[in-house]
Amino acid sequence: MSKKSNGASAALLEAAGQLFSKHGYAAVTTRMIAELAKVALASVHFHFGSKEGLYREVFLQIFDMEHALDYKKLIEQEPNVLQKPDGQAYAIQRIVGDYFSRTVFYKEPWKRKLIAMELFHNSVLNLTDRKNPFRIETDLRMELYDLLKPGASRPEAYFWANIPDTQGLFYLMLWPTIEKEYDVNYVNELQHRVINTTSVMMIDLLNLPVREMLL
Repeated sequence: MSKKSNGASAALLEAAGQLFSKHGYAAVTTRMIAELAKVALASVHFHFGSKEGLYREVFLQIFDMEHALDYKKLIEQEPNVLQKPDGQAYAIQRIVGDYFSRTVFYKEPWKRKLIAMELFHNSVLNLTDRKNPFRIETDLRMELYDLLKPGASRPEAYFWANIPDTQGLFYLMLWPTIEKEYDVNYVNELQHRVINTTSVMMIDLLNLPVREMLL
């Protein structure tokens, strides 16, 4: 793909994300996206196939799945991390921290808003679609739960795996106000508290030891 094509694709992703977060999926047209991106309307179909394809790609870019940390990647980095309970607790904290850094703590407000909108009410991303980034992350967390608690029921694993999403939605709603009302140092401290609170919740449900760094 040429540099010109790369530029058009990036412009479309940025424009689409901003428009979807402001107006919702249904109210946005491909013409609106192309006009904001300052590219030809045909570019939408050339790069993404359809408005739905563009919407899905926006989420894949937001979630940065290539660099997302899951238990498999963590094991590659630290092969023995899940061998002992304290290592398991550490792994949960690392995974939760990575997830929040790619969702709640985004600097671009439109990205946070779009994630919150999709968590609150699925518009296009079908939870049964295995290419859905929410589904991908949930499935990986369920796999981790099964490893740490063999024989657990599917509803139990699903509930545990969705804790970051439910907590994330809560903080996504609050974060714009928090950033507006408090200074940077307090916001940074609160980020650590949010990650720790969510991690401890998940660690406690597995009866694992709460690491000192989480307290």
